[in-house]
Amino acid sequence: MPAAPLPGRASDDQVRAAPLDGSDTHGTRWLLPAEASSVRVAPELAVAQLRCWGFYLDGATAQNLRQIVSEITTNAVLYGEGQLVALTLAARHEEVFLETMDSSTVQPVSRDAADEDENGRGLFIVRTLALAWGIHNTPHGKGVWATVGLPPQPRDYHRRELLMRLVRASRPRPQIHVHQTVA
Repeated sequence: MPAAPLPGRASDDQVRAAPLDGSDTHGTRWLLPAEASSVRVAPELAVAQLRCWGFYLDGATAQNLRQIVSEITTNAVLYGEGQLVALTLAARHEEVFLETMDSSTVQPVSRDAADEDENGRGLFIVRTLALAWGIHNTPHGKGVWATVGLPPQPRDYHRRELLMRLVRASRPRPQIHVHQTVA
């Protein structure tokens, strides 16, 4: 069975502008080292940031987000060139936009992995879990993006979340000292 065709590619301007339209949009970007540790950290960064912005994530949605971020970050780390991978996160009340950018111009290829293959399923997983996804060229490489729908928030979610933040804020916190060394 041949590999599934890649979705149509939008222009760079369309891809970059679409997730950031509207005043109710939250967005951030992280620059991560192009190494395996970023594959573990990136999904947790995305989920934690969405929760910090006050978005409700049920267990299935949080797991899907983690999986998609893990897959697109893995591809950027393994097949991208350069020392950094950019992870972009933008969210509105109904949808999350995720994107990794790396400095390689080589486009990922969706393929059918055999049962015994240890890899080759990443884009299939992204295609299955995402509402939409795609690949676009950037001036310095490529971007792989996906959108994920957010579940409706329970009626009392913001009240419960505010109460939990107040409870956490009232607890004494241990002193943490961070030292930065400059090479």
